[in-house]
Amino acid sequence: MKRMMVAGFAGAAAMMIGGALGAVSSQDVFSQPKPIVDAGGGVMNPMVGGQAMLANRNLLENIAASPDHTMLTAALRDSGLGDALKGQGQFTLFAPTNMALSTLPARAMGENKAQLARMISYLMVPGKYDSRALLKAIGEGGGQAKLRTVEGGVLVARMNGPTNVILMDEKGATADIAIYDVYDRNGVMHVIDHMLEPGMAARQVASRCKRKKAAGLARGFLFVLNLAVTADWDRSSAPDSRPGPAGSGCGLWRARRRGRH
Repeated sequence: MKRMMVAGFAGAAAMMIGGALGAVSSQDVFSQPKPIVDAGGGVMNPMVGGQAMLANRNLLENIAASPDHTMLTAALRDSGLGDALKGQGQFTLFAPTNMALSTLPARAMGENKAQLARMISYLMVPGKYDSRALLKAIGEGGGQAKLRTVEGGVLVARMNGPTNVILMDEKGATADIAIYDVYDRNGVMHVIDHMLEPGMAARQVASRCKRKKAAGLARGFLFVLNLAVTADWDRSSAPDSRPGPAGSGCGLWRARRRGRH
């Protein structure tokens, strides 16, 4: 079941991959520096955790090279999502640091693999959203961009001042992008300083509503049944004007008569 769930996440990611948003026009103002190009024409990424991030690596390889992301590397391995970040599909990964992930309960990082996969896939967005693409999406969205994640939930990106993009999760928590535009062979990575978590899945909400409805129907049925039993008992134990054995109610007589047959 766990393997099927992880495969489902990877399959959904492959189906949802779209082209990256185009670059912004010259009128757009965003203070993030453009990627540095070396003499050979390759992209020179910012360093992460004091280590070089090579644009010809895949996302998983660059994450594994960062000493600030050992917990994320382990989570990707344990959840089975690492393979998705080694493939050809383009992804945007919002990568929480070890310090950010350390705020989670230990059980969230180790015991429930399906829940771990859901949390990590919430940080993955199909397509390539570098800083310029994020800014364009925010502008087109009237001040915020809703990014549909591999998990199925939504991350909201908006500006925090003229130079910084913040992300908000479905629980209302926010994270700053600490390092932008780590380009990889199969996407782009942004380092974030706080963990972002999905809200309750739609299927969980539906299941809870169904349970509440079923419980309500059961309580209503028991209430009506109790009324019916009480009414029947009152009728059977009350004196009856119809002829019957002396000193006994008709209901009691009928009950005894039924007992003889």
